[in-house]
Amino acid sequence: MAGTMMVSWGSLFPQTKRISVMETHGTNDDTTLYAGDMTDTYYGPYYGTEEVVGYWAKWYQLEKYEVTKIKKHRFGFNVDLHTYSTA
Repeated sequence: MAGTMMVSWGSLFPQTKRISVMETHGTNDDTTLYAGDMTDTYYGPYYGTEEVVGYWAKWYQLEKYEVTKIKKHRFGFNVDLHTYSTA
């Protein structure tokens, strides 16, 4: 998944089977804000990155959660790998 998930899309996803989801997002993105924008009037309100990932994890009942801190990147930013899986 790239970008975000609009508030209006929440009811459109049938729970038919588990799928892999990869979400990448930077906190300095000034187009699709990491924290979301519930007052956006151009495309419409959208959730923040952590809310979207939490939605998918809850939807597919992924109970195990791990964070791996990756060594600071040579360009000066930090990378964290968040992994959700079944218990």
